[in-house]
Amino acid sequence: MAVGFRLWPASTDAAVGRRLLLLRVFGYQRRIERLFDAIAQRWRLSGGVKLIAPADLATRIVDPADVVAFMGGRMRDRFVAGPSDLGRHLARIDDTPDPDGRYRIDKFFCRDDTWQPLLRSLLDRSDVVLFDLRGFTPANSGCRLELGQLAGKGLLPRTVMVVDGSTDIAHLRTVLAEAAGGLDWERATAGPSGAMLIEQVRPRSALDLERVRRRLTEAASAPRA
Repeated sequence: MAVGFRLWPASTDAAVGRRLLLLRVFGYQRRIERLFDAIAQRWRLSGGVKLIAPADLATRIVDPADVVAFMGGRMRDRFVAGPSDLGRHLARIDDTPDPDGRYRIDKFFCRDDTWQPLLRSLLDRSDVVLFDLRGFTPANSGCRLELGQLAGKGLLPRTVMVVDGSTDIAHLRTVLAEAAGGLDWERATAGPSGAMLIEQVRPRSALDLERVRRRLTEAASAPRA
């Protein structure tokens, strides 16, 4: 293990210690696993990763504590039971690196009545956001709410949105224009200094995912509104 980390040294860029929040359209297991492996796992060398835990990433984010809880019949304790239980789970966040130099993945299991207050709390504790919007359509009302929260908290300049041919771009433009108060799409997405960072990726393109990772590093240093 030590040899592996010497071959892949911890990052020395401006994003060191920056906290990444991963959001996405649910239901695309293989695709999100590739994204997680290519970006989130590598980000752990420069900062922590936070996400609302889904079934589609279970094989990537399960840890010994989850296994012990499951085997002991205490998996219920891993879920945010309600707004009053949120503080207990947020207190578990540890933003310091482990002895191997990697930062931690903080995952939160929640139910329909707890994910919105959890989202708001995680946004307050995040420096940069990766939002996988591949497959986004009008049916994804949860993603629409998340985009509104990002705009309301001034995090759009620190959010890299991943899109492809399955993304309903027209609907995305409408949602963002509403969320950001009449946002001019062309100006907001023009060039590296645009107010929004939208990256088009091709299926299974490692080069595209590396470009997304670089944009995240740049976004982590953007001024917060």
